Amino acid sequence: MAAVYVCLGHVQAECSPLRPGLASGERRTCACPVDMSGNGTVCHGTIAEQVMAHPNLTRLAAYMATIPAENLLLLQDDEEYTFFAPSDAAMDEFITSIGERQDGRGWGTQFDVFMFLNFHTLYKMYSLEDMELYNGILRSYPTLYDGFSVFTVNTKKQQEVRDCSP
Repeated sequence: MAAVYVCLGHVQAECSPLRPGLASGERRTCACPVDMSGNGTVCHGTIAEQVMAHPNLTRLAAYMATIPAENLLLLQDDEEYTFFAPSDAAMDEFITSIGERQDGRGWGTQFDVFMFLNFHTLYKMYSLEDMELYNGILRSYPTLYDGFSVFTVNTKKQQEVRDCSP
């Protein structure tokens, strides 16, 4: 199944002049708001907060909202993970492709969402720059779903995500 993945953005840090009266463009001090993390120049929320705020991840956000906050790993800011967030179009294609189960239930139980999130989450934080180092190489990244990996190949500075497999 081909899917389009979107990069999660970030908000800018809150900055102020080092001393009153400095002209714009002069040295400033920057800090992230209390509920965000970052280096003071760039700030970001948790993965879940970024998904919830992204205009092209509304389907994924709706499923994530069904998980109690205390159980949603991607709401924690003290862990480093990489999350491949499927766009609304990719989610629509996924839901259509799996159809209805034999027991008559559709997809979307809490268990389904947990497993889906685990399949799309890597144990470590990887930047696009990290992934671009493996130009032309098929690379495997273990996911939080035990025994499964995401395979990517970097060609012409674009990441292509392949199916997960054991």
